[in-house]
Amino acid sequence: MLLHMADPVHHPDPYTKQQIYADKASPSFSCEKCDGHYVVRKGKNGTFFGCSN
Repeated sequence: MLLHMADPVHHPDPYTKQQIYADKASPSFSCEKCDGHYVVRKGKNGTFFGCSN
């Protein structure tokens, strides 16, 4: 964190959350419980993959 504060250009913020993009989601994975497909969802703790059903 201190390196980011001293030189933010060369040291990215370690607390920045990475984005999950829908075009990178693979429809080939299916839910183990219901055979539904995973989709990108947004929750209170961030973006995650969840079942479509």
